[in-house]
Amino acid sequence: MVATVSGGSGAAGIAESGATGAGGTTAALASALSLSSSSTPATLRTAIIHCRTGRGRTGTVLCAYLMYSKVVDTADDALMWFAAKRTQNVRGVSYPSQIRYLRYFERYLKEYLWVGRPFSTHGSNLSSGYLSLQHIRFHGVPQFNQTGGCDPYFVILGPYPYKQVIYDHLKATGGKITGFHEKTLTHCEMPVGDRKIHVWGDLRFVFYNDASAASVPERMMSFTLHTNFISNYYVSLTKNEIDGANRDKDGRRFDPNFKIELFFKHERR
Repeated sequence: MVATVSGGSGAAGIAESGATGAGGTTAALASALSLSSSSTPATLRTAIIHCRTGRGRTGTVLCAYLMYSKVVDTADDALMWFAAKRTQNVRGVSYPSQIRYLRYFERYLKEYLWVGRPFSTHGSNLSSGYLSLQHIRFHGVPQFNQTGGCDPYFVILGPYPYKQVIYDHLKATGGKITGFHEKTLTHCEMPVGDRKIHVWGDLRFVFYNDASAASVPERMMSFTLHTNFISNYYVSLTKNEIDGANRDKDGRRFDPNFKIELFFKHERR
């Protein structure tokens, strides 16, 4: 079997089959996992899985398979195994969202699939309601404007394959927000407007800098989440857990202690 892992670099999510992948790989991962239950003798089964570089999306699929087939016990063990086998510098899967989804997948196997616990395909285990995003807080100010700071806005895409715009911050708030131009600020609040933002399943948050001098808004960072794995209505992501920000090794764009907090609320139906 040849599984071509296509799509972007962000994580795809947990589908009804329980598969998780990276940017369009959910179906490919489901096919890879099906090898374990194939009627073909194990000695005759061969899977060839590839993507552009053979590290990110391919590594996500293979790490998930290592857990699913119980070759390793944890996502971190799978990541270390793949990196050691695939690369000479022990750098395998590197996108934070792909790593996050492998840890989600470990929890899915241990907390749902292997113990016979139902997994909500609607993206929330809240039987009495749903989640709504209340506000976002930046700890530290991204530096994207020539004069310092940034003019941030974001969109939420979901569920997988992220073709639906759930929320557009620029349209919802009617313009830029202020307070993101002082480099020394310890934190900034990012209001989301009066509209309730109901979220479910796989979510991709993409943050842009809307500098007026730029003809096209500049993408600053992004991350992907699944609402079934949000605990206590709260998510905190450090710089190294955010796609794009994690590549800023010299701290030119993001302070080393930069992080994002997301605050949710349980809304009753």
